[in-house]
Amino acid sequence: MIVLFQFLTPCYSQAAATQQNTQHIPHTIDELKDEIDSLMTKYKIPGVSIAIVTKDSIIYIGGLGYANIELKTPVNENTHFRAGSITKSFVALGILKLVEEGIIDLQAPVKQILPEIAIDNPWEDTNPVRIVHLLEHTAGFNDPHFNDYYLDGEPDIPLMEGLNVSKHYLNIKWKPGAYRSYSSAGYMVAGIII
Repeated sequence: MIVLFQFLTPCYSQAAATQQNTQHIPHTIDELKDEIDSLMTKYKIPGVSIAIVTKDSIIYIGGLGYANIELKTPVNENTHFRAGSITKSFVALGILKLVEEGIIDLQAPVKQILPEIAIDNPWEDTNPVRIVHLLEHTAGFNDPHFNDYYLDGEPDIPLMEGLNVSKHYLNIKWKPGAYRSYSSAGYMVAGIII
């Protein structure tokens, strides 16, 4: 069984998820909703969308809290949420499928596959950015700044064009593989590889 949650606010952090109370495990949907409601209060999350699914059916879909606090509009199964970083799971799965099929190698340098992407890596000769670095957030890329998420013009632009909006995405800050730093740009490059 898979339980998916989407939060209406970007202030929810992974640290908050790992700190939740593990002493009580909900056994019913109502208990689960109560548990989520207490976390929403604790972390000041205004609204949550919930889907509980198995491999072939939907067990529950709904929401808690508000999509719009001022208008008291509740979150429900039709509330739209920004997909955000959950798409990284699908990109990683796509890359791993290509690895499984023998089409690509996780250790392959990105420049070997996508020479047209201008990665500024001072360590290219000894430490190239590899596909595995994209998936592990260890490439050394800058992460997009808040204002980079709001582009003027057409919202549905190709990934390659999105990378060109702010060249700073592809400036390597340290030797690839040395440190972990969250990077949406790495997954943009992985998406282009797919």
